[in-house]
Amino acid sequence: MTTSWGNIDGKGRTRHQNKGTPMETILTAYSVNPVCCNGCGACAAMAPELFAMDETTEKPVLLLAEAPVDDVERAMAFCPHDCIEAD
Repeated sequence: MTTSWGNIDGKGRTRHQNKGTPMETILTAYSVNPVCCNGCGACAAMAPELFAMDETTEKPVLLLAEAPVDDVERAMAFCPHDCIEAD
């Protein structure tokens, strides 16, 4: 079957996944605006692979210089104050 997403098998996987060829992962740099951030920890809860909370400042610390765009966008959508930015 062909959809706007590409060729799909009966299990919802793209043809590339069926062949065992990894799909390209697009990385982006990201940051947190420390002035905007209130330290709620939503980013660390939603994306613990990207953020950890600093116990001293009570603000998030970036764990990676770059991360997959999908992961960054997921964290951005979860931030209640829109403090996460993709660079």
